[in-house]
Amino acid sequence: MLIRFVSVLIFILSLSACQHTVDMAHLPLLNEPLTFQITDQDERNSMLIVEPYADGQWRFVQVDSLGAPISRQILHQGKWRNDGFLPPNAKAQKLFTAVSVLISKQKNWPLAAGSEQIRIENTAESGTYQLYWHKQQWTIREITND
Repeated sequence: MLIRFVSVLIFILSLSACQHTVDMAHLPLLNEPLTFQITDQDERNSMLIVEPYADGQWRFVQVDSLGAPISRQILHQGKWRNDGFLPPNAKAQKLFTAVSVLISKQKNWPLAAGSEQIRIENTAESGTYQLYWHKQQWTIREITND
């Protein structure tokens, strides 16, 4: 009886996990690195650099306010993989996915399937956005080289 309960529970959880994915299988080519200032819902600040890595790959590097790495991941054909020796960071992966959708919207690229789950709001301050997804909230401001 317990085995049946556990198997049903795993099945239900796997179905619910499928509802919260964004299909980022086809990434447009980034011409240059993009830099963002991130503030999460706990008021922690970090910096995120999104850079072209190789054909169809984007590299995400998130560092804290002291420059220590929080997460480094590469997105390739819709799959995430760690870059370096940092442990997997699911929270950062959610942020990276949300930022990928923001970049696609800013550049008028085709949106990934499932991206409608991510709510993006412009704020009164130019270049600043509020992103909401998976009960997470981030304030994101793009930093330009101008």
